[in-house]
Amino acid sequence: MIARFESAVVHEDIPSWNHGQCCCAGSRIFVQSGIYDEFLRRFTAKSQSIKLGDPFAGDSQQGPQISQIQFDVGLSLSLHCAYDTDGKITQRIMGYINSGKQQGATVHLGGERHGTEGYWIQPTIFTDTTPDMRIVKEEIFGPVGVVIKFEDEEDVLRQANDTTYGLAAAVFSLGTGCTRARRGSTASTLYTRTCPSGGTSSPASDASVANTRSTSAFSRFRT
Repeated sequence: MIARFESAVVHEDIPSWNHGQCCCAGSRIFVQSGIYDEFLRRFTAKSQSIKLGDPFAGDSQQGPQISQIQFDVGLSLSLHCAYDTDGKITQRIMGYINSGKQQGATVHLGGERHGTEGYWIQPTIFTDTTPDMRIVKEEIFGPVGVVIKFEDEEDVLRQANDTTYGLAAAVFSLGTGCTRARRGSTASTLYTRTCPSGGTSSPASDASVANTRSTSAFSRFRT
């Protein structure tokens, strides 16, 4: 069980800490109340271990944001812009972080610029959020994770579907939880994993099954 739990922590770590160049840069992380504290502890430890540095260096795990525009203001020619009610471009990643602070969310980790030069941002984790906060309602596209507690499947589907975007979602569960999530989610793309401890070479690995099914869906076999 520990290996499976750690798998969810590791995989959640990948999309959250990005440079604003990732199409599916999920920032909302819904965790069931019974494992919330333990997940947050491990997720925090994993995030604290991330090495920020030169993206060309082999040991760097997180580089700077792609530009100053992505670092602090909206992209005028991108679908990832954030506009206010007057149609003006609002701040981007640091703007979202400041918004989270101002609206009362808890900065569990990070929340500041990293260093004094360049466009590095500390890996940031928010907790104690409410559904109306911008960091919950909108897409951040930066190294920010918002860890949100839920009680049951009905609760998490209601919260997860409460968005104007819904490009993609991912589910980590055991048993038939992934199947039920596929039926209830309104996300355009839903990735599912049952958090196995094996890799792609393992016959019990979810990845090996997924690869086979994906190949079958887009292939026409001849004998």
